[in-house]
Amino acid sequence: MVELKGKAEGDGYRLQVQAAGGSAEFTDYQFARQLPDKLQLSLIYAGPGTLWTDLDKALKAGSLGFYSRCSRR
Repeated sequence: MVELKGKAEGDGYRLQVQAAGGSAEFTDYQFARQLPDKLQLSLIYAGPGTLWTDLDKALKAGSLGFYSRCSRR
């Protein structure tokens, strides 16, 4: 009985992975399902090749409310 239940559960996961298009896509889907509904993201454009050199400035600007001002434009 335990073996049949385990096989049925395994078959169910296999079908879900196939439906998602593969194991990587299934993993992405499972990760995304666990994210909060009201997740807030901030996108920082620092120009080509300057993200790491400007990251400190961007973090300081974020603490001053810079992001909220930019999102209203």
